[in-house]
Amino acid sequence: MEVTTPCLVPAGAFEASIDPLRVEGGGQLHTSPEMEMKVALSLGQQPIYQITPCFRDDPDSPVHRREFTMLEFYRLGAACEPLIAQTQALFETLHGSTLNWRRCSVNELFLELGLDLQKLEATTDLRGAIEKRRLASTHESDSWSDLFFRVWLEKIESSFDPAQPVIVEGYPTAVSPLTRHQPGSIFADRFEIYWHGMELCNGCSELADAELLKARWEIQNQDRAARKAVPHPFPTRLLHALTQGFPECSGVAIGMDRLFLALEREKGHPGTALL
Repeated sequence: MEVTTPCLVPAGAFEASIDPLRVEGGGQLHTSPEMEMKVALSLGQQPIYQITPCFRDDPDSPVHRREFTMLEFYRLGAACEPLIAQTQALFETLHGSTLNWRRCSVNELFLELGLDLQKLEATTDLRGAIEKRRLASTHESDSWSDLFFRVWLEKIESSFDPAQPVIVEGYPTAVSPLTRHQPGSIFADRFEIYWHGMELCNGCSELADAELLKARWEIQNQDRAARKAVPHPFPTRLLHALTQGFPECSGVAIGMDRLFLALEREKGHPGTALL
């Protein structure tokens, strides 16, 4: 079912690294429709989607605008595999033919650099391992997430073959606050797809635990406080949804502007930046 949710919301973001645009007079513009779509899921409990403008307070770049278009959809059932297959089918339908996919896990990619994230759960351990291998610059004020993303951006994401779409799965729970945790590990049921030098989508098995939501919101705002960012408002509507019969589900958000730019690059057109 197609749904429409508000762009002007009480809480526009959850993750520490994402900055919403605040509105004079009160409220924020959503950075994705995720939280409000989960409210709709708790009421209707059926597969839903929408295509909507989103807003993030980041500098413009060749592959980012402060306003962009997102396709977000949710399936019932927590398993990510059907969601990945559906996303691949969408990409191939728009491309017009089968794509040569690569698939790997985050831990596999870090192991290639000599880092076993499962054994580096403490910030000091991860910092020490990065310094020992001289993989990236570090600072004592860096959080675990800061260190992870610095290595990811400088050593891993930049190494992907632009011409081959890559499915990366199993992101650390520390950088996946709205994702279901994989028992017995530090990883979560989350995947992303990269193609032509861009992250195109982010999908996961959705967190449905209200107490974990509270704890993870606290951690995200501690990270924001450490970098002197404005705290995110507590997502009261999302918490209410998780306590009102929220179904087991998985969902994915796809940046449509970037996807169509990737498709143009795949055709050999000189698309170097978003319009």
